[in-house]
Amino acid sequence: MDRIALELHQEAFSIVDCTKCANCCRTLRVVVTDEDIPRIARHLGMEPGEFRTAYLERDEDEGGYRIRARPCPFLGEDGRCTIYGVRPENCRGYPFTDRRDFAFRTIGHANNAVACPAVFYLVEQMQGRLGR
Repeated sequence: MDRIALELHQEAFSIVDCTKCANCCRTLRVVVTDEDIPRIARHLGMEPGEFRTAYLERDEDEGGYRIRARPCPFLGEDGRCTIYGVRPENCRGYPFTDRRDFAFRTIGHANNAVACPAVFYLVEQMQGRLGR
């Protein structure tokens, strides 16, 4: 299943241009790790505490922080990330369809299919290939 998922991931992202969509940045609230905070704050010329106060809120369910606003405050007018080089690790990995153990992430993939047309395509193609 992981091999098929990786093939479909590559196929989906050859079709979908994330910079034309940016729906994830418009609709999801990104988890920001303790490692992300100083890197992004430094890039913005802020202290980590100042960055937390300005952009983040505690995520009581998961622990850590989430970006407070939707759409993401770092989504530019052109649909591109204004902090792309230092973006949070969760943004770097999203939508996680190229990771091992695809089958154990089905709930996450189903949730991401609502926001991401590439994941929707991948899930639909996976169902077709597996005969479901």
